[in-house]
Order: sequence, then structure tokens, then C-alpha cells
Amino acid sequence: MWIRSQDLKILTEIHDLDIDGANQIWNGCSLLGKYSSEEKALEVLDEIQKVISDKRYCAIDNVTRKSYILNKGVHVYQMPQDEDVEV
Repeated sequence: MWIRSQDLKILTEIHDLDIDGANQIWNGCSLLGKYSSEEKALEVLDEIQKVISDKRYCAIDNVTRKSYILNKGVHVYQMPQDEDVEV
């Protein structure tokens, strides 16, 4: 899955996400979003989990031995701003 950071400066394929003690969401060493509470950060992770669980967005078809294409439904998740997250 691909995620665009809050500040729009990072577009990254994610494999794991972490929330630190300052309620910031990280993908490795890339800061993707900052939230005012742990509850808001967890809500964003819940939204991302729902998108990942929808297999239509993550399907990859093997076209040839080493060539892959993403289905039309592939989704790039935009990290919401803090004020846009409701808990």
C-alpha cells in the first residue's frame, strides 16, 4: 500500500507503521503524520487497516515472469490533518 504524508513531501510504499510517544506515525525513518492525541493516531491506523483489508486495493497481477501491474483499484492513502480526525 502507498501512503502520502501529511505535508505531501513523502509518497512511500509501507510495510509497517509505528506510533511514537509524541503521537507521530512513522514508516521506518519517514514521518507520515503528527496527531494531538494517541486516540487520533490510532484512529488513523484503524482507517489504514480497513483500506489494507480491502483486497481490491492491494491486488497485483503477474503479467510475465518479472513484470507486475497494479489493478485500477490501487489506493494511495492520504494522511489526514489532525483537525480532520474524529474520535
